[in-house]
Formats: sequence, structure tokens, C-alpha cells
Amino acid sequence: NNIRLAYGPDPWKGKLEVFYNNQWGGVCMKLWNQRNTDVVCRMMSYNSARPNYYTFHGTHMNILIGDIQCRGNETDIGLCKAFLDKSNCTDEVVGIDCSDGMQARLTGGNSSMGYAQLQENGSWKQICSSGWNNEEAAVFCRTLGFSVAVATTNVTLSNGVSASEYQSIDCSGWEDHINQCRLQNPPINCGYATVNCL
Repeated sequence: NNIRLAYGPDPWKGKLEVFYNNQWGGVCMKLWNQRNTDVVCRMMSYNSARPNYYTFHGTHMNILIGDIQCRGNETDIGLCKAFLDKSNCTDEVVGIDCSDGMQARLTGGNSSMGYAQLQENGSWKQICSSGWNNEEAAVFCRTLGFSVAVATTNVTLSNGVSASEYQSIDCSGWEDHINQCRLQNPPINCGYATVNCL
């Protein structure tokens, strides 16, 4: 892969770096836009409806690319126009957040075990137990910063479920964030997905 998000708090958020001429480097922030961001997140398999870009602050600020211009429908940033001239650049580089604001949380249990919920479009939804297995649980727990997961279903916890809507997800298991999984309409009869993150 010729792009990565580096030096960020999570795999889906950080400084955009491009591999060119046998080295990794940043992209100038000055002319960056939403179309470019959409292409980067799509290329990294995030299902972001509206990913965010920002000025990355931190170390490792070397700029390799002066400007990238995408139409927005490209499947690879290598199909966009790239300009090496950095004469109009400041020292600001592009940072990207491909999470689209989608978050995960556990409720009803403790900080590592509970009902699996995700926030989509500002609303918390209970993840449906139908189709919930170790692949989905692993991605869910990775989103929360854990490395190991054990999927469970229909476990009754001491505290109740706080979300009234349901969402089904389908993950392959390789994803870093639930936003890389497919969101599906839940079945009519839907139990509560629960998980133990380790």
C-alpha cells in the first residue's frame, strides 16, 4: 500500500503519509479538500459517509507531496493528480480521521464487558446478536482499544440496555474499526450482542 495514517491515536486517524521515491512523507495541507479525503478513506476500506481532514500537529512533519487533486470518485489516490512542488506550502500537513464519527461502547456491564453498541449519525444503537460472532466481536473490541474478544449473545447483565434501536454488522475480522464493516438492517427478532474484551 502506498498510503498510511501514521502517528495518530488509532489506525483510522493520523498524519497522511504517501510512499514515493522509496520514502514516506506527508502531504501539504494548503490545498487539501474533502474529495481527496474521501478517496483516501475509501482506499483504506473505510465506509465513511463524511470522513474528516484536519491539520496534523506533532513530530515527523516532513512534506513529500505539495498537492494532490482528486475528483472524488477514484479508487486509489495514485489515480489523482500529484504535484511535488512544495514552494507554496507552509509547515502544515494533512491529518485524516476515517471513523466518520462512528463510535463503539459497552453498556450494562463494566469497562471491558457488556452490551455492544455503536453510534451512527449521532444515535446509539444496540448491535443485534443475529450474525454476531468472534469476527464482529474482535473488530468491535479493537475499536475500543482491546486486542482480544469473546463474543457472547443474549447474556443478561445487571444493568439494562440503554439503546432502543438495533443495528446489524458484518465483519471479516481483519478490520481495525467497525466503520470498515458492512452495516445491515437488523432482522425483526433481534437479541442483544454482548462481548468480553480482553
